Amino acid sequence: MGVFDVASPLFAWVDGLMSPWLPDVVRLVLWAVVAGVVSMALYRLASNQAKLAAIKAEMATLRQQLATFDGPFSEMWSLTVRN
Repeated sequence: MGVFDVASPLFAWVDGLMSPWLPDVVRLVLWAVVAGVVSMALYRLASNQAKLAAIKAEMATLRQQLATFDGPFSEMWSLTVRN
């Protein structure tokens, strides 16, 4: 039994409870929604949202500077590399 199979008995029990009164397609959609919500919650907990927001703001500033740049190519190159 692998690490990812630890919760399998619980999921099988819950699915067994739903199987008499829900069609297979509805159960599949329900499990997909549950998996999506759990994976997004784990992503939110594991990722550094503040750092991602700061990088996004910096990228927007760099794109604006590149769009309005009016100078020699050698000076623009440093902005391009940072972008």
